[in-house]
Amino acid sequence: MLHVLSIGNSFSDDAQHYLHDLSLAEGTEIDCVNLYIGGCPLKVHWENALHDEPAYLCMHNGRTMHSQNGDEKPVMAYIWQVLTARKWDVITLQQASRFSPNYKTYQPYLDVLADYVRKYCPESKLLIHQTWAYEENSERLCQELGYPHAKDMFEDLKGAYAQAAKDI
Repeated sequence: MLHVLSIGNSFSDDAQHYLHDLSLAEGTEIDCVNLYIGGCPLKVHWENALHDEPAYLCMHNGRTMHSQNGDEKPVMAYIWQVLTARKWDVITLQQASRFSPNYKTYQPYLDVLADYVRKYCPESKLLIHQTWAYEENSERLCQELGYPHAKDMFEDLKGAYAQAAKDI
């Protein structure tokens, strides 16, 4: 079984939501855990690790984990807690989509977060999880980020993620 941990946001949630079920349908099993904060950038992931914040909604195989004491509260986790919970084969890090096209927003947070993850999981393969461009003609694409077309945003974020992959 392959154990995959993502430290991300709604894009990692989207990516992992069906991954476990798809792997089972293909006759193998991927155990997926996602540490999720909606819209969370690398800077906040690093700050949560640095300040030891239990800020993450913990999702297992595409479903929110709940406490086992009967109160149905979602499990909130520390990054170190999940890093040390088992041996991870793959750990993915992710930049928030609104910052993805601009590589300057990745650093120094990507490097220090990668070092933090490697401290707890030196044998894990560390990957960067690339997001995708916003929908063509969407307000976020055109007004918020100033892109005329989704392909323009995609080209910029593709370059930024390529640099991030080289850095880690």
